[in-house]
Amino acid sequence: MKKYFLLFLMLILSSSLFPSHFIGGEITWECNTDPMSPDYGKYTLFLHIYQDCDGIDFSYFSENITVHNHPSLSSITCNWIDTNDISTSGVSGSSACYDCDNQPFGEFGAVKEWIYSSGPIVINGTPPAGGWHFTWGTCCRSSNLTQGMNDADWTIRSVLYPYTDPSGTVFPNNNICHDNSPIFKEQPKTLLCTGYPFSYSHLAFDVELDSLSYSWAEPLGDEFLYDPNNPASIALPFTAPYSVNAPIPGNPTLNNENGEISFLSNISGIFVTCVKVESYKCGQLVAEVFRDVNVALKDCGTLPNGAQNLPPVITAPLGYQNWITNLNPSTNLPSYETTIMAGELVSFSVVATDDDVNITGNKQNITLEVEGGQLDPLLALSNPATFITDSFAAGFVSGSFLWESNCDHMQDYGCGRQGGAYTFNLKAYDDFCPANGIVIATITINVIPPQPDLRCLAVDATGGVDLYFYFPAGVVDTNIKYDIYHSKQIDGPYSLIDSIFYPDTNYYHSASNASNSRSYYYLLGSVTCGTNIGSASDSLLFSDTLSTILMDAYAINFGNTAEMNWNPIHTPLLNSSDSDYDLHYINAYNSDNIIAVLPDTFYQMDGDNCNYFPEFYVEISDISGCSSRSSVSTVHLLDTITPITPVIESVSVNNLGQSEVSWANSAGADYYIIYIQDNNGAWITLDSVDAVQNSYLYQASQAGTIIERFNIRAVDSCGNSRVQSLEHNSILLTYNSDACEYSIQLDWNEYINWTEGTSHYKVLITEVNEDNITINTEIRLEDDTELIIENIGSLSDYFVIIEAYNFDSSLVSRSNQIEINIALANKPLFNYIEYVTINHDNGSVDISCLVDLSGVINHYDVYRSIRYDENFFKIGEIDFSNENPIYYNDLDVSTSNDFYQYKIYPVDTCGISLITPLINLPEYVGVVSFAQTILLEAEINVDSLQDISDYTGQYTNTLVFNNYDKWLGEVSHYNLYRSYSGEDFKFLKTLDPDNPLIYVDIVTEFYDGDGKFCYYIEAVEGGNTPYGPTIEGSRSNVVCVSQVPAVFIPSVFTPNGDAHNEIFIPITYFVSKEGFSFSIYNRDGEVIFETNNPKKGWDGSFFRSQVQNGNYVYRLQFVNGDGKLSEKTGVISLVR
Repeated sequence: MKKYFLLFLMLILSSSLFPSHFIGGEITWECNTDPMSPDYGKYTLFLHIYQDCDGIDFSYFSENITVHNHPSLSSITCNWIDTNDISTSGVSGSSACYDCDNQPFGEFGAVKEWIYSSGPIVINGTPPAGGWHFTWGTCCRSSNLTQGMNDADWTIRSVLYPYTDPSGTVFPNNNICHDNSPIFKEQPKTLLCTGYPFSYSHLAFDVELDSLSYSWAEPLGDEFLYDPNNPASIALPFTAPYSVNAPIPGNPTLNNENGEISFLSNISGIFVTCVKVESYKCGQLVAEVFRDVNVALKDCGTLPNGAQNLPPVITAPLGYQNWITNLNPSTNLPSYETTIMAGELVSFSVVATDDDVNITGNKQNITLEVEGGQLDPLLALSNPATFITDSFAAGFVSGSFLWESNCDHMQDYGCGRQGGAYTFNLKAYDDFCPANGIVIATITINVIPPQPDLRCLAVDATGGVDLYFYFPAGVVDTNIKYDIYHSKQIDGPYSLIDSIFYPDTNYYHSASNASNSRSYYYLLGSVTCGTNIGSASDSLLFSDTLSTILMDAYAINFGNTAEMNWNPIHTPLLNSSDSDYDLHYINAYNSDNIIAVLPDTFYQMDGDNCNYFPEFYVEISDISGCSSRSSVSTVHLLDTITPITPVIESVSVNNLGQSEVSWANSAGADYYIIYIQDNNGAWITLDSVDAVQNSYLYQASQAGTIIERFNIRAVDSCGNSRVQSLEHNSILLTYNSDACEYSIQLDWNEYINWTEGTSHYKVLITEVNEDNITINTEIRLEDDTELIIENIGSLSDYFVIIEAYNFDSSLVSRSNQIEINIALANKPLFNYIEYVTINHDNGSVDISCLVDLSGVINHYDVYRSIRYDENFFKIGEIDFSNENPIYYNDLDVSTSNDFYQYKIYPVDTCGISLITPLINLPEYVGVVSFAQTILLEAEINVDSLQDISDYTGQYTNTLVFNNYDKWLGEVSHYNLYRSYSGEDFKFLKTLDPDNPLIYVDIVTEFYDGDGKFCYYIEAVEGGNTPYGPTIEGSRSNVVCVSQVPAVFIPSVFTPNGDAHNEIFIPITYFVSKEGFSFSIYNRDGEVIFETNNPKKGWDGSFFRSQVQNGNYVYRLQFVNGDGKLSEKTGVISLVR
């Protein structure tokens, strides 16, 4: 038996040496305060441990809590109650969700909760000032912590302190417990995804509604070394940048009132956090509980579409109450707060949505929950709150919260508190793995006593007063009774005039006499809400004291003006009141009109009738929907004040040619007299109109043909009036047209007598062209009253109006509209130079131009420019002959030395040179046809090309020419023609216009000719032209060059009949017969042979007899490449 016991002990000891993979935990206690229970006065301690499922299990039997600072009690045994798998569940994303059954070894995410309870026990005595400390700890923390502390021991703790009530009694005593510790209503968040802002709360709750305060605390190490006088002695250090108050990344914040923790982290890791909750009763610290828990932040991967999983979005509470949104400064996430009166029904709905799509291709499922002490029937003070899911679909869930507050929520535990703050967690999470996307919003409901809320006092015609008071939306039943007190003096004395009960919100006091003097009211509410609040069992609450509004109106300014004064209902105005009063005026016709909306309590108004009694009162509204109304005050007004002189705003002419006069309303006027000036300058009464009008249409107007001038006089019902207004005139628009200039000149008169004058005019031109297309043009002129419209179309209709504007363009006056349609001579639609070419007979330039015979033309001007200097000048005219095309020959040119550019302009019968496009298409408007001749230049190449292999040893001529310009069809190609030795021209080569315009002609094969070569270029038009390519093309000048002659003379010849070297003849290249002579001389200087034919030689005879062997002198003459006569002499040896 001893052997088995030792083996069991070794197993127990060895298991404690292995890491438990502790994640977190807390110690709390309950106090049984039910006098009828057999366990009355006993404590029950609870130990909660959170463990990574990879770790060694804790005991399924019991765990011992160590007690410090107690003289006789050192430990408390807590028996195992339950073990729960609280792991995340959902649909796998990039990673799976693990629970304790399937988590692979080495992974993190599956979490197990161990629950132990001591059962009811008695703890004797009273705690010392330092409190009883309860601790529990073991080995080991995680090996993968980010802030250090890896594999360290851990200790969780809580502290119970003594409490002294107002009588001086210290609790607990007599071995009877006194107070419950705070408990956590929210499970710890141990696995979260990085990359989005997050807020959550451990949601501590105190059954006695003691005040709670949250703060960060130090995580502790070895429990064996715990010192209740200095718990920090075993505090575990953080590795920078982490600390006690910043234990996690992402700028964490902790709200010390509601415990909300917020952060935004993109850093992964496992982080130790410790939160302390202090419980205060009447300002005394009575308990501390700590939750020490790991938070794992993990890059959770992405959704199937590659995006990061985001938590659901929760709407703000929507209901009767006014919810205030508070944004966390660290994460910008919201929390919500409202204040209610005890007895209100708190009702709101929320919606959570999530558009993320999981691996199944469907939107995620969302869970929506609310957690808090008042939702727990075992913990709620009364009327537990409820939260139900209203509707559910993929990516969507909605729910409703109901909580009927009452006076139980105003309980006091000896400190005289009235009301309290109740906290709930509004939570929505999706089913994403490995960690659900979760969002938590803290909801705080502040409960205050129900206070009477008097809002409005409305005085009726008899001086009676309607009182309007307000209950917050959602009040259900609070046993409210309101006593109504009244006085004629602000300082009293006040008399009770009646009592009313919920839910009445209105009371009428007939004996107020509020038409003659002010009355004052307040409400006193009697509300049964618990004990020891106020006096006896009731809370006595007073409303604001409000005054009725007394309107005081009297006549001033010799009876012509009413001055009004009134008082506010409260000073300052209620927060729920509007800031402005509506001032009502009941005129002589018993019409009630609001004449002013103002924040002031005084006003003046001039009378607008003769000898009458107007009435005045004010109203001011409240946000609740009621309005306070003053008494009505009557005043006697005479109205001897004349209306002010009216101001004419505009005189405009309508489309029928009628003048319409408009003016600003004149204060005090009952009607207006309109005057018109006649041809003699006299002002004639035209008509009169009622004061409700501010315009007049002159039916008999002739404003389309003459300028009309108007003024106005304002008259009241008493016949009072002042001088007439300044005169204003209509604008008369006229025009003159100029057919030769293709223009219209517009003229109009100045608009006069606006304040600060006329700023500018706008000319509005509408053209409807021959294609029935409307073109609108607007031209602004500062001072001019004339305008010339140019380039008008003969087939267009023009509609023109002038608008005059005052200095700030707030007023406008329009002229009559004129319609213009002028028969103009047709302009030619096109003018196109078909070709220019060099006349080879005389070197002149022939021009052919296609013209539009539908245009009315007098003649055509021909302009020329040399080369590219763009200096066009007129060289001649072509009379209109009604023929197409037209031709012109330019003799005054040197086409062998220059090329020329030409333009031809049609000149109409007005002598105007027209800019006519080369084709009748919009894109060619303003483009004038021009043509450019071709200059061909040539030179012989003596040595310059000998280094080029293709030309080595060859005789060549180089030709260079400019491009022909400009055909619509462009140049298709160039043809090169050549003539040599006086023969006819023959086609030589086709040249590409896209290549350099140069050609080298090899002429070596023509050596036996006279060396003269002539050339010309022919440009051929492409086919992409609406007119078709011109047949004539364009020819360049003819250019000729002569190759340099070359002569080779032998020194010996043998005329012996052997058929070799029988003739003495010079070998010539490119030698012309012209100027050629070849002579042989004997020793005596006698000419024995002579010829002018380059192809004839000497056969060694003289007069048909053979001469003897010997030396003879030859003499050769020919014309060289420079055109000069060259001579060669030498000796030839004759050997037979």
